[in-house]
Amino acid sequence: MLAFGSSPDDDDITAERKRLYVGSSILTPLVLGALGVVYLIEGEAAAGWDYVIIDLWIWALLPVFGRTRNVTFVFWLAAVPVLPAHLVAILALGDIMHSGGIVLWGLAFPIATGLVFVPIRHMIPLFAMYTVNLVVCLLVVPADRSSLPHDVERVILTVNLTALSVFAVAILGLFVNQRDKAHRMLREEQRRGRELLLSILPETVADELTRAPRVIADAFDDVSVLFADVVGFTPMSEQLTPTELVELLDELFAHFDGLVEQAGLEKIKTIGDAYMVAAGIPLPRPDHAAAIVELGLRMQATAQSREFHGRQLQLRIGVNSGPVVAGVIGRRKFSYDLWGDVVNTASRMESHGVPGRLHITEATHHLVAARFDCESRGAVEIRGKGLLTTWLVNERRDLRPHPHPKGVGNSHGL
Repeated sequence: MLAFGSSPDDDDITAERKRLYVGSSILTPLVLGALGVVYLIEGEAAAGWDYVIIDLWIWALLPVFGRTRNVTFVFWLAAVPVLPAHLVAILALGDIMHSGGIVLWGLAFPIATGLVFVPIRHMIPLFAMYTVNLVVCLLVVPADRSSLPHDVERVILTVNLTALSVFAVAILGLFVNQRDKAHRMLREEQRRGRELLLSILPETVADELTRAPRVIADAFDDVSVLFADVVGFTPMSEQLTPTELVELLDELFAHFDGLVEQAGLEKIKTIGDAYMVAAGIPLPRPDHAAAIVELGLRMQATAQSREFHGRQLQLRIGVNSGPVVAGVIGRRKFSYDLWGDVVNTASRMESHGVPGRLHITEATHHLVAARFDCESRGAVEIRGKGLLTTWLVNERRDLRPHPHPKGVGNSHGL
């Protein structure tokens, strides 16, 4: 019943406001209508018919609300006649006591209820009308006009005060509930916003940008950069539908994302089928080269050990190490990126690499030679760089099999 007049497009707050209007439009006339019947029975025709008519008016507006679904418009149609109706009843019954404190219902509906639907400044005229009712009740109206028995007046006063107390608690509870819901929604939006920001920027950079929005640019002396690319991707893409193409890359990059997160490195971006990772930013680490070479080997192992969307893929991976500049660019769409010759050379290592192998520069080899077994490619002509000595990484040295000493663990040597 309370959902009457609601729309599927309503947000939570609008839907709750509509439920409140429907509830108050049903319950308030029930209370006032019961009083009207009592007044009619006891011979107070003016007050009785006054409340019966206003109740019928409020109920008649419910179908209008159901048709228009405009809670503010229908509220004003219901609210404006209520306060004059209270004044008519008070004038007919005598004073505030003989009317059973009915004037206080104006504070409940429309004043308190209206604050939920319209801005406070729009309620000033209604509150002025309510104030007039109070002044008339306390100062102008002569007493002892009512023909109601004293016991009936006490019962009406008790019922009014009880109902108003319940109404006040209900309105306060609604306010607290809406406030808590708004806070929960705010926290949820903040959480989603932060997760979205962290999907674009490193955590430390996101925190810095949130605290004080500004141009963020830093120079790092010791960084390693990795580029990975799918071999033969262009002709492969011509054989796939757009959906299949996106699903293949999503599956592949999702595995890479997991490896990067496990390694504690920083994914920078993807461009088409290219995947870029950096180590040593935004937080420096002394083992940046070893960490990113280890990642490259795991990426190759992942591509070689499984199929992606039903296809076996080969990767070219290139790595370089050295100084870079890192920063955030963009105003509406942020991007954390790297610049410098180290980045360009790492990209060249990938494009001039060997399918299924990890191709590194002399600078990276110098940093990882003690930990990884590498083989030299000699001087390689690199586009835009000339002749460079490059290396292919085979495996970690501590994973190489060690030959058994003669006669140990070998039955033929006994």
